[in-house]
Amino acid sequence: MMPWHPAVAAGDRPAEVPAGSRKVGPIAGGWVLSNGRLLRPWGDQIELPGQPFSLAVSPDGKSGFLLVAANRFKDPWVTDATLLASIDLDRRTVTKTVRFEGRLSVGMGMAYAAGARRLFLADPVGDRVILVQTPKLDIEREIALPKGSFPVSLAATADGSRVYAAANLANKLFELDAAAGSIAAEITVGTSPGRVLLSADGEHAFVSNWTAGSVSVVDLRTRRAIRTLNVGHHPEGLVELPGARALLVVVNGQDEIAEVDLDTGEVRRRIAVAPRPGLPPGSSPTAAALHPDGERLFVCLAGDDALATVSLREGRVVGLTPVGWYPVDIALAPDGRTVYVANMKSPSNLIPERHPELWHARYGKQGMVSVIAAADLPDAAATTATIENLGLDRTAVPPAMPEGIKRVVFILKENHTYDDYFGDLGRGDGDPALCFFGRADTPNQHALADRFALCDNFYSEAEMSVEGHSWVEGANFADVLERFWRLARPRYDVNDPTYWPVRGSIFDECERRGVSYRIYGGSLLFEHLKDAVQVRGWVKDESGKAPYRPAFKTDAALAQRFADDLAKGVSARFTYLTLGRDHPEEGGRAVNAPLVRDNDEATGIVVAAVSQSPHWKETAIFIVQDDPGSYVDHVSSHRVPCLVISPYARRAYVDHHHYSFPSILRTIEMILGLDPLSRYDFGATPMTDCFEAPPRNPEAFQAIKAAP
Repeated sequence: MMPWHPAVAAGDRPAEVPAGSRKVGPIAGGWVLSNGRLLRPWGDQIELPGQPFSLAVSPDGKSGFLLVAANRFKDPWVTDATLLASIDLDRRTVTKTVRFEGRLSVGMGMAYAAGARRLFLADPVGDRVILVQTPKLDIEREIALPKGSFPVSLAATADGSRVYAAANLANKLFELDAAAGSIAAEITVGTSPGRVLLSADGEHAFVSNWTAGSVSVVDLRTRRAIRTLNVGHHPEGLVELPGARALLVVVNGQDEIAEVDLDTGEVRRRIAVAPRPGLPPGSSPTAAALHPDGERLFVCLAGDDALATVSLREGRVVGLTPVGWYPVDIALAPDGRTVYVANMKSPSNLIPERHPELWHARYGKQGMVSVIAAADLPDAAATTATIENLGLDRTAVPPAMPEGIKRVVFILKENHTYDDYFGDLGRGDGDPALCFFGRADTPNQHALADRFALCDNFYSEAEMSVEGHSWVEGANFADVLERFWRLARPRYDVNDPTYWPVRGSIFDECERRGVSYRIYGGSLLFEHLKDAVQVRGWVKDESGKAPYRPAFKTDAALAQRFADDLAKGVSARFTYLTLGRDHPEEGGRAVNAPLVRDNDEATGIVVAAVSQSPHWKETAIFIVQDDPGSYVDHVSSHRVPCLVISPYARRAYVDHHHYSFPSILRTIEMILGLDPLSRYDFGATPMTDCFEAPPRNPEAFQAIKAAP
């Protein structure tokens, strides 16, 4: 995990996200996003029928090609289809699409052989490469790869005779004979190869290895890796510098461009691409393109929703330009006059969905292409706008937390919206018509909302649990997961550092700062942690029927284990509990109501135990859902409820500030003396408005037993 040493004073941190108290949704010139930042892209925007992953421009500059996952579907685990879209770059509209039913040709998996007018598409799940003729977009043939290869990116020779596939799970680079439709060679490279680039002279291939943190240099004549270039955490895009015997590597995890000498294998210099010096990681650069002038390098900053213009002569970022949400690929017009940026997300996915039968539609993410004139870059006004969108212009010392709070209990629950639980509360911005599990099913949580602080403008960055758990534990979601988890990437493993946030989790930060912690139930990033601090919610199933089985039959049983430990004096300054039986299951209300009631009772047990302990006077409890799940909300499909419980919590208070998961983390960090994990919690709005001193809410809480 990447170290980070704070280089900014407290007064240099944003006091709050740009949203302030605004809700998610459209504003003049753009949107308020779920993370509280603003999306106000420059240039023209081409809306797409799905999520774009790869982008190429034809040699004549008249058309562009996009690999688009058109996964608007009812079942979130089965992608409906993948589209290959052709764009008329003059009219800036999608003119033709080819639909690949049941195929998952996504990731970064597209290469264009201009001489052969042929596109090569990687199908990771299908373990194959698909050949498509342009401009008609006719499927020519398929080339099968060994099962379990998971090809994620491609590079092709100009004449289309050879294509090279980075097989992410096989740790190999496959050389394919396009004419024969067969594998010509298998070349071992580093761990988890991602991007592949062919050298200008056609003699070498460069392969960035995600997990290994390196680039393999492959001799295409001898068909073997001849050198390993160690560049840093999670290398991504690759650009060869013409005539300089150098390679530019996008180092995603370190917010850098590494310039590597191809003769010595040494890193000549590192160019930071963050919006300003001293920031924690989070720009998440993904791809880069060199302008024909040889001086300007354009870099996609997925975490900043921006395009950085880097001066190679000066070795620094000279400008930032707002683009769409989460840019992942870039292409230049052949004449260098226009920059095209593929943005993986669209704010249209944040709109409220009032039709429960179509709830999965929000997983059908859409995206857009930003079109920007290269002559305008860099642009001082665009740089200012980018800084404003990120909230980095709003630096101030935030209000302090009450000094008496020394401990934190964090409860993570599963898959419900604000309206689903609190639409019937009568206070806050709720819609009773969308309240499926109100006071009768969640009496403890309603009693807590009646007495303590409730946030009605709180959002989950996540749409599914694997995202939510990463956000609440690491204040980020690894770029690899952002693009690939929906593909059910084979051998998904939380022990694989490819998936970890750059600075690890809040548990790792507690370790670094000497803060005691305990985990009840489990976490996404827990396997490398000490067993002594964990009460696992899942244990190995020795019967062999399944890999794991629940360690506790009910959430109430797990909560009682916590209460018993606390009564015995077993505690920590930071306690993390996952109470997940409220996760929606098939079978409607008859199945889910008992699960929700059990979960609510467990919540009451935990709060009651803390409030009746000697630690109550110095504790803050945060309760939140990991994602909105299968329920709807009238404000946004990402809005979830958040409760703040403490003797210092404001009494019967509804907080309208725009918060999201990093807000909780920033607040916890303020209490425990921890450093930020990423740019997101660094710039999040702390939840100080939920508290007041002296404490005016000291009474113990009495848990309400679940109704039968």
